[in-house]
Amino acid sequence: MANDLATLNAPAERIPFDINQLTPAQTDGLSCVVCGTDYLTVAVPHRPVGRSATGAQVFACSWTCAGGRP
Repeated sequence: MANDLATLNAPAERIPFDINQLTPAQTDGLSCVVCGTDYLTVAVPHRPVGRSATGAQVFACSWTCAGGRP
């Protein structure tokens, strides 16, 4: 299942996520792949962390997730 995981490329931090478990909004880069925060309704800094199975860029909150998870 290692092929199904995408991670942030920064050497100090990795944010693993299963590309097969993403919601449609996460797959389209519209919400956090960790906490699910909707970036269209909540203004939080976020950064790219990889690509979905469709090739779209996906994102995670830049610091502690708005949903309360690091």
